[in-house]
Amino acid sequence: MNKTIKIIGIVLFVMFLSVYFSRYNTNYYENRNVLTEEAIVKFEQDIKEGKDISINTYLKEAIAEIMFGKEEKDYNNKASTIGLKLSQGIEIGFKKSLKLLFKCMEGLVE
Repeated sequence: MNKTIKIIGIVLFVMFLSVYFSRYNTNYYENRNVLTEEAIVKFEQDIKEGKDISINTYLKEAIAEIMFGKEEKDYNNKASTIGLKLSQGIEIGFKKSLKLLFKCMEGLVE
C-alpha cells in the first residue's frame, strides 16, 4: 500500500514538473516583437526616404524570416520518401485487413 502511494506521488510530482517547466518553452512563438537586423535596416531606410511606416509590415517580415528562413527549404530525401511510401502502404494494407475482418465478423453474426 505504501509502495503504491509513493509511486503515485512520484508520478504526480514528475507530471507537475513537466507541466511547470513546459510553460517556459511557449514564449518562442508568442514573442512577436522581435525585429531582425534586415528588418531594422529596411525600417531605417524607409524613415530616411520619408515613406509611410507601418510596424506590422516589418514585424510580419521579421517573423516570417525567423520562422521559415529566407527561402523555404526542401527537406525531402530518399529515406523520407521511402518512409512516406512505406507508411502509406501499411495504411492501405491495414484498412483492407480491417474491412475484411469486419466482413468476416458480419458473416458470423448473420
